[in-house]
Amino acid sequence: MHSEEFPIVFLEQYSVEKLEKSTCDTMDVIYILDGDLELLYDDGESRTYSRKDITIISVRKNYAMYSKKNALILKLCIEASFVQKYFGIEHMIFCDSSVEPNRDYQPLRKLLLQMYNQYKGNDEGASLSVYSMLFELFAVLQKEFSFRLASMYRNKSEKITERMAEIQNFIEENFAQEISLDDMAEHLGLTPQYLSKFFKNNFQMNFRKYLNLYRIR
Repeated sequence: MHSEEFPIVFLEQYSVEKLEKSTCDTMDVIYILDGDLELLYDDGESRTYSRKDITIISVRKNYAMYSKKNALILKLCIEASFVQKYFGIEHMIFCDSSVEPNRDYQPLRKLLLQMYNQYKGNDEGASLSVYSMLFELFAVLQKEFSFRLASMYRNKSEKITERMAEIQNFIEENFAQEISLDDMAEHLGLTPQYLSKFFKNNFQMNFRKYLNLYRIR
């Protein structure tokens, strides 16, 4: 079904039987249907996923998949240019049920299975149905699993904006290394307690989550 105009590069259900490496020039959505799956990233990070888990791997983040017992997965790969067209460079998407297990992933699970069934079928108009579901998927991601970087600075005082910029500059310069909230607090001359509260109030998340989002982006 894939063509130059169709943004889905890959949509398959299969078992991971050995170490499988991926150079990610697409946005990859991985839904674990059965078994356990380990994802290994170039920066040394690894995460383990179980049945019904979902994760999204952003463009240009290389990774490998491994399973000791042949995990069954559903994998969707979407062209980077198509993702950027509708999300832009200002949006960050973070969807990972191993990190945030208490969020509602059922709409994504349902859409992914529907897309797969249509994609593999030969019904007339199947490609249009899949295309429509892709926009439904994007709508869920935009509403529930993304945030706009520019909106963080809206309605902030000059002093807070300057501090947010200092924090972002520090993360930009050091994100490839092992850094902690304590490291950044020391660099900025602040207490970890104050910096932790500042993060939650102005970035709407804690330091560790923001760092992971930045690395993925």
